[in-house]
Amino acid sequence: MKHKYFGILKKEILPKDQRLEIEFLQNQNILKKNPSLLDNPIYERNEKMWFIDVNNNFDNPYYDIEESVLLEYYNFLLDVYNTKINKGLIYYTLETENELFGISREEQRKIELTHFKKIFETLPAGFMNIKVNTSTSGIQYSQKISRIELLFNMRETMRQVQRHYSKEIKEFLLGNSDYFNDDLAKDNEYIELTVDFESKLKILLSLNDKYNFEDDLFFSRNRQLYEKFKYYKGLSFDFEIYKFIHHTINNIEDNFYSHVSSLYYFLKGKRLIKENAGEFRDFVNREFDKELIRIKPENEDNKKHRYRLTNLEEEYTNFK
Repeated sequence: MKHKYFGILKKEILPKDQRLEIEFLQNQNILKKNPSLLDNPIYERNEKMWFIDVNNNFDNPYYDIEESVLLEYYNFLLDVYNTKINKGLIYYTLETENELFGISREEQRKIELTHFKKIFETLPAGFMNIKVNTSTSGIQYSQKISRIELLFNMRETMRQVQRHYSKEIKEFLLGNSDYFNDDLAKDNEYIELTVDFESKLKILLSLNDKYNFEDDLFFSRNRQLYEKFKYYKGLSFDFEIYKFIHHTINNIEDNFYSHVSSLYYFLKGKRLIKENAGEFRDFVNREFDKELIRIKPENEDNKKHRYRLTNLEEEYTNFK
């Protein structure tokens, strides 16, 4: 995979003076000042408190890597150490194969859920697992964060740990692929932690995808859909129906108008939505960039329509 910022700098044009180097990187939109690190130091029990990165190498504590660069660097590490990361899932599968052999899927699920919890508990602690939401009536309530969301938050934190300009970031920007070898993964605590975390993350996401312990709105393809869904106000249907509508409409190959009309009457007939025909048409036009003029009036004697309804019933049963 290509990485936009890998090799974006040339060693010969990079200033040797550190102050000039920082200025140069700022002008290249690679570094930015971190105002939080320019405030008065915080004291606790007469001891000065400082942010310390995982490698205790704080050459430039007042400058952060731009988010886009940081994301590219993290993804670069995932690519470079992909083999190491994948080994965890391979070894896990081999170790549990005999334990799961010959038993029912329900029994397998119970065993794998136990493994999921044990692996999850080995990950960094200290993350708040409660969030406060506001109901439609304006009342605040607390809600426990899912483990999948916590994993997403952990990954975001793993990225942010490396936000300060370091030798590793510099070698990435210079395009020095030889620098990122197996020895570095052992000697560099941040990279070692990243590989370990991503290896366990891959196992956990694989188990969750297979046994559906929790809805995954953060790592799967559902994430992009969920980001769109949560900005809608006033829809009568939940995210599951929203996904089903997307699944159905994205698989329409011809006669789009007729298929969407049948979909509307199927959803309405099952009482899965409350929108009227005009509101559903507007939703489809907005969501899928279409120009439907109306939803066809239902003709129950239309054999093709009845056939589509039967197929939708089967699709919906399998989709749930």
